[in-house]
Amino acid sequence: MTTRLRTLLRRILWHYIPWLRPLYLFAQYRIIRPARIRIARCIAAIAKTPVDEKPPRGVIEDVRVSFAEQPDMGALLLTKNFDWVTGDPTVFGLGSRDELWLKKARPIDVFSLQGARVCSFWGVIISNDNRLVAEATPKLAPTHSEHSLFMRARLPRVTRCIDRAAVVFTDYINARNYAHWLFEITYRLTLLKSLSDWPALDAIIVNVIDLPFQEELFELAEVPKAKIVQLSPDLNLKINTLYICSHESLGVQPIPKWVAHSVRSLVLGQSDSGKERLNTKTKRIYISRGGRARRALVNETEVMELLSKRGFEVIYPEKWTVKEQARIFQDADCVAAAHGAGLANVVFCRRGARVLEFRAPFLPQYAMYGYLAAQCEVKYHWLDCKVWKPERIRNTIDPELWVDTKELEGKLQELFADRDTSLM
Repeated sequence: MTTRLRTLLRRILWHYIPWLRPLYLFAQYRIIRPARIRIARCIAAIAKTPVDEKPPRGVIEDVRVSFAEQPDMGALLLTKNFDWVTGDPTVFGLGSRDELWLKKARPIDVFSLQGARVCSFWGVIISNDNRLVAEATPKLAPTHSEHSLFMRARLPRVTRCIDRAAVVFTDYINARNYAHWLFEITYRLTLLKSLSDWPALDAIIVNVIDLPFQEELFELAEVPKAKIVQLSPDLNLKINTLYICSHESLGVQPIPKWVAHSVRSLVLGQSDSGKERLNTKTKRIYISRGGRARRALVNETEVMELLSKRGFEVIYPEKWTVKEQARIFQDADCVAAAHGAGLANVVFCRRGARVLEFRAPFLPQYAMYGYLAAQCEVKYHWLDCKVWKPERIRNTIDPELWVDTKELEGKLQELFADRDTSLM
């Protein structure tokens, strides 16, 4: 049975028999997975497996501690601290209790590892003492010690030995999301390109590149195609010196101001990133999710009719390149959209522009774009929408939304109260 079919069957069962989901997760992560890990370790111990093909024997949670204990393992090269604009969550429509979300922001470390390995499609980083490096490896299970790689008795043979390389990848789910890719890949490129060894690297290890925006970002960063090595299921690279950034999922934590500036500079160019606007014509744009089921507006037709009377144009971001999207948003006076990856382009808006986000009042992560707007000096507004048929939603992140057009009318009046009303 294929993985896709198994996933589909699980979703169907969980939808109609909700109590099966917690039972399955408990069995998977507390019984089946630990048992498979122990069995794999026993097989690896009995069989004479080459060192470079053994699964990791443990986890490094803090590289600083490991570097202090084993100086030959690697070195911390630099630390980039988080730069705050405001710690007040009420600015983004959250309660004071959600301030903890803002406090999760951590500095990003850049470090080198000696004699490390990069394995599998998941991008697992293994140190020279055969331990998984948690700070650099995308988290795919409740804890790194439960990673699926531990359940394998033997890893693939070493496919290639490289002298110097850098890791520029995120987890496989975020790699296919425009917003996560834009910020998480850019911060890695920005920090790694600041190293003196960047031009001399032999390889840049990246996610599988099969979407246009993924390829375009590397082109904008001038990463040579000849140096790109994509992750794959049978990958097992042995690298003398590996340069890595600590793995952070931006959006799960707030986006630092320096990352926002790096994205603008990379896509628009250093000369364009600080411009107020491209021309003097006022533009108001509405970002449509194009019929997607996740976080779609069920009454989008009514919303679009109301917005069109206010001078808004409908934009479908997936039809444009990254650079074209950046130009469109740079020239926009006001942006309206439901919560989604298209709002990542707010990073390109000029100072003083306005953003109106349609969202459901569920999670503090919904403040992601509000915080991004604050970092870019863009005025942020939100409209809490009603969840359409809440009994049908599978999780709190992806509900379909219904916009109260009367509330929207009032919000638009508030939004443009101090602007030219010729379009109203």
